[in-house]
Amino acid sequence: MTTLTITANDADQTLINYLKKVFKTLPLSKIYRLFRTKKIRVNNKTTTDFKYRLQENDLVVIYESNLVVNYKPEKITKEAPIELFYEDDNFLIVNKDHNIVVHQPYGSCLDNMVKYYLQQKYPKKKREQTFNISHQYRLDKLTKGLIIYPKNKMTQNALHNATKNGQIIKKYLAICSGQLTKNLNISGYITHDELTMKMKFSIEPSEQSKSCSTSLHQYLILKTLL
Repeated sequence: MTTLTITANDADQTLINYLKKVFKTLPLSKIYRLFRTKKIRVNNKTTTDFKYRLQENDLVVIYESNLVVNYKPEKITKEAPIELFYEDDNFLIVNKDHNIVVHQPYGSCLDNMVKYYLQQKYPKKKREQTFNISHQYRLDKLTKGLIIYPKNKMTQNALHNATKNGQIIKKYLAICSGQLTKNLNISGYITHDELTMKMKFSIEPSEQSKSCSTSLHQYLILKTLL
């Protein structure tokens, strides 16, 4: 028998998704079999509803032997220090430098740098069962800028909704050469080139392209001659 208590960071997800994360080495077919054979109880009631949305403090009991719980924290090797812009109890903001990848399956990346920082700063902090800290949005490898990392599920959901509703705005600053004589509005289409792994711009649409537009504005720069 395995007993699991749902924390705030484990809540607001379906029971099946939660079990897939907790029992990572268990085939999905066997997880569904636990439902069919009525070996899962939530709050002392047998359930076959794998889409049940978990709530904080729910008690999940699985009446099955030899289950291996796999939610232990992953081990992060030593990483380079991050440039911390802001941090509180709910999220932190990191200034990503040029030539740093935000996320990748293997090797050093900003996600692992942030995880290593948190492990060093809070070595005794209990990891939640299924919550894994991750970036709220990405920046290209060659782009420098601020990236938000939510520390808990509640903040992650709030930031996701804010981004979805257009409440978080990303602004980019580019230094260009030449002289802009008037304001310009450029519209066209972008598509991902699988060979070069880069985005390409064109005036005419193509298969799987997305529309885009850019506005360029003149700014008056005043120079004082001493």
